[in-house]
Amino acid sequence: VVGVYEALVAACMRTNALPGPLCVALPSILRFVCRYAAEPTTCPAVKRLAVKLVGSLASQRPADVAAVAREDQEVNMSITMLRMFGLCCPNAAVRECAASLGDFRLVEDGIRI
Repeated sequence: VVGVYEALVAACMRTNALPGPLCVALPSILRFVCRYAAEPTTCPAVKRLAVKLVGSLASQRPADVAAVAREDQEVNMSITMLRMFGLCCPNAAVRECAASLGDFRLVEDGIRI
């Protein structure tokens, strides 16, 4: 499922536009992907896909990702975990997406979280 979401979003990003129905589903997609990726039994290949998906969304639609992360602490913590995982990955594309998560800053009450 994570691979399907990643492929769908990547294809839409190539056209620089997410279709309306996908935008509506974005919060649910982020919650699912972040929670699934954070599970201890999730394999590294799925975590790499999650880094690519969340990193792409964070770079292209930072306000949408921030809104979900602000209201869901699990998503926020998962984004941090995905960034750390991705930065250690030997795959350059995954490292690049993970680095974009480092540019993504969620500020709440003046404190970066």
